[in-house]
Parts: sequence; structure tokens; C-alpha cells
Amino acid sequence: MRKLITAAAAAGMLATVLPASAHNINPPSSRVDEVYADVSEALIEVSGRAFFGGQRLLTVGTDPAEDFAPGPLDLTAAQIGQLDANTGELSFVLKVRDLPPNVAQVSGIPEAGRYMWDFSIDMGGADPVLFAIDGRLTNVARGQSTRIPAFELQSNCTRDGNLITCEKVADLTTEMIGSTDEIFVDIPLSVLQQHAGGSVAGRTIGEASICQGISAHLSPGLAFCGGTGGPLTSDTLTLSETSGTYTIASKRVRATIAPAGGGPSQTVEATVSPDGSFLANISRTGLAPGTYTVTAQACYGTNCATKSTTATIS
Repeated sequence: MRKLITAAAAAGMLATVLPASAHNINPPSSRVDEVYADVSEALIEVSGRAFFGGQRLLTVGTDPAEDFAPGPLDLTAAQIGQLDANTGELSFVLKVRDLPPNVAQVSGIPEAGRYMWDFSIDMGGADPVLFAIDGRLTNVARGQSTRIPAFELQSNCTRDGNLITCEKVADLTTEMIGSTDEIFVDIPLSVLQQHAGGSVAGRTIGEASICQGISAHLSPGLAFCGGTGGPLTSDTLTLSETSGTYTIASKRVRATIAPAGGGPSQTVEATVSPDGSFLANISRTGLAPGTYTVTAQACYGTNCATKSTTATIS
């Protein structure tokens, strides 16, 4: 059994016992249910319907186990995913060495420990937009239940010399799973877009160093962020050199046409409706008479599927 603890619960509510996590970490595969190719004098109209599965969790960084104590603050990995393609909500996942099923039983650690996840989104401007996830296993000091984690999203960051200060912009729903030592922190797509200043589809989530990047701290205060509180007592996770970034997924369909016997192909982007129907127009210019294979590829992040049909040009 796994214990579910969410920041959205009422202040005095006890942890709910569920048979599994509320997160489906194995979302269904995408698929193309229908694809049609209608030939007219000037165009080949490619239409159909697709189903989009979610983007699985991708590991963006790791850290050796048992290099920091106590266990709940010993980071081992960080992951990002969008498990539900319909909402696009982003899950930021911290893996730790030893997360107890009931944080209320951890003497001293919930209030003293703090998790920080700094990240940036490249919106195409001169500088990326900075964000930070700031959380504790509990925040009894603010009158909160010992069974509810306290995580928030920070943005509107400003710099004063080497010190970067960010403002709280949203409370975040958090799920802690003791049986798998995972902390899921969810950010609604609409919240991220509001504070990024526009659509984030296809944008890159990268590293930032507001408070040591991705880190866990044995400190109740903020001194470690400004570097004025003496030696740091923390565990800092290292981003992967090959996969330290995450591309924010969106529903996409590409239509490709190629001679049935092989040869140069042509690919165009389709428009996709909320119900999964899609439409792409491929110009007939330069296409010789013959039989062509028309393929629709539907993707949500790396969760892709294809389906093909034929078109005859006379």
C-alpha cells in the first residue's frame, strides 16, 4: 500500500491510503486510428484521427545514494514528464534514498529539511525565464498538518549582485510515495505558461542556479541561497550531460508522402484539433504520376505512433 499526501488536502486531513500512486507513470501508447489521403488537382489532403498518450518520466539528473544524511534528504535522481497528454501538466519527480511512508514519524526532519529545484525555460528572449520549486515535507510552523507537504512555485526572479530572489506564484500539489521513495510535484501547464509569458509547447526546460540547482538542504532558513549563512549542508544533484534538459511536449501530427517504390519524401505539419482529428495539405507540385505512400505520425513528446495509406496521382 502507498500513502498519498497532497498539498491540496484540507489542513487537518489525515493521509489517504491508496493501492497505488495517483500518477500513471506508464501512460498508454499514442496511436493513429484513421488516416485518409484525398487527391485533388492541386493538393493531397491528409486527414484522420489520433490518440495521444502521455510523455513518460525522463531522467534529467542523478546523484549517488548514501552521500548525504539523513535518508529523506539524500537525492538519487530527478525526472520530468507529462503523464497526461490532455492536461499537459508537468510532473517534477525527486527520488530520494529513504522516504518514510508517514513523514509525521520522522523526528525533526520535516521542518528542518528543504528541497529546491531551480529551472529555466528558454522562451526565445535574451535570457531564459527562471523558476524555482521550493518545498518541505511539512510546514507545521505555518499551522499546517504534519501529513501534508508544502511545495510552491516561485518566479518573477530578480538579481542583486550574485543573489537571485524569486517570488511565490503558486502552491503546488505534491504526492509522496514512501514505498518507491519518490516525491511528485505537479505544475499545471496554464500556471507555467502564465509566468513564462506565453505558450511553452516545444520549449526547453534547462538548468538554473538560483539556489544550487536541484538540491536538498538540512537547513530551515534561506541563508544557503544567498551564501551568507556559513557552510552549506546540502545534497546537490548533477544534471546529465546527455539528457539534462526536457522539451515540453504538445500534440503534433506530421504527414509524409513518398513514392511507393522509394525516393524523396515530403513532410508537412498538420493542424490538430482537441479531439485528436488532424488535417494536412501536401502540394502536388513536383509530384509525378504514380502511387505514393502517405504516413501520419502522431507524437506527444517521445510517445509516437504511425499509420499509412496510399494515394494515386494520375
